[in-house]
Amino acid sequence: MTFPQRIQIIYRKELIEVLRDRRTLIAMIVVPIVLYPLLMVGSIQAVTFQAESLQRAKLVIGVTSESQEASLRSLVEYDAKELAQLESERPLGGESLFQLPESLMDWQVHRLDNQQALEEAIQQRQVHVGLLFEDEVLTNSVDRQNNVMIFADQEEARSAAASRRLTQMLERVGKSTARIRLESVGLSRVFVEPFLIRLTNLAAPPSILGQILPLVLVLMTITGAIYPAIDLTAGERERGTLESVMVCPVPIIDLIAGKFLVVTTIAILGAALNLASVSATIYFGGFGQVLGRSGGSIPIGKMLF
Repeated sequence: MTFPQRIQIIYRKELIEVLRDRRTLIAMIVVPIVLYPLLMVGSIQAVTFQAESLQRAKLVIGVTSESQEASLRSLVEYDAKELAQLESERPLGGESLFQLPESLMDWQVHRLDNQQALEEAIQQRQVHVGLLFEDEVLTNSVDRQNNVMIFADQEEARSAAASRRLTQMLERVGKSTARIRLESVGLSRVFVEPFLIRLTNLAAPPSILGQILPLVLVLMTITGAIYPAIDLTAGERERGTLESVMVCPVPIIDLIAGKFLVVTTIAILGAALNLASVSATIYFGGFGQVLGRSGGSIPIGKMLF
C-alpha cells in the first residue's frame, strides 16, 4: 500500500468519526446558521431602537437665569423659522436639507441657580445639556461675539446627543446671521469663503464584507477546527484507543498527515458555512439598503471567484 493510499484511508476514517461528533456539528453548523443571524439582526435592531428613542426624547436644557432662558428661546424660534423656510423652498420630492428630529422642536428648559448646580444636574442626569451665555443678553453687534458654553456628559448617550443637536442649532443660527450681515452691506458669501472645494472620490464603493471577512475567517476557522483537533488527539486517549492506534502497522507520519488533513477539511467547511451565513444575513437582513444610502456595497457575487 502506497503512502497516498494510507493517508486516504486514515483521512476517510477520521473524517467520518469527526462528523459523527455532536460538538463538531454544533460548532460547525448550528453556531454560524443560528447564532450569527440572531446576533447581527439583534444588534442592528438595538442600535436602531436606541437612535430612534434618542431622537424622540424631549430635550431638557439647563440654564441659570430667566434672561438666558429668553435668549435661548429666541435662538430656537429663529432656527425653527429658518428650517421651516428651507423646507418650504426645497423642490417637490427632493430630500430635506435638515432632519426635523435633529432640530430643537421638542424641548424644555430647566432653570438652576448657578453654574455649579447646572453641572451637578447634568452629572446626576436630571438635565441633558446645559447652556450658559457669558452675557445675559444676546448681542448682534459686528464687533462683539456671543460667548456660549455648553455643558454635557459625553459618556451618557442622551447628553451627548443633546449637546450635538444644540451645537448644530447654534452653528445654523451663526451661519444665517453671518449671511444676513453680509447682505446688509452688499456683500455675498463669496467674500468670506474665497474657495469652494469639491472633492471627487474615484475609489470604488466600500464593502462591508471587506471589513468583517478577515475577522470571520480567522476566528471562525480556528473555532471550527478546535473541536476536531482536540478529539483527534486527546480524544484518542479518553476513549482508550491511543495505544491501539500507536501499535498499528502504519508509519507515524501517515497518522499525523491524515489527522491534519481532517482538521484542515473541517476548518475549511466551518469557514465556508460562517462566510455564507454572514453574507446571507447581511443580504437578506436589510443591511444592503443601509449601505446603499451611505455609498457602500456588498459584493456577494465576487465571493464566488
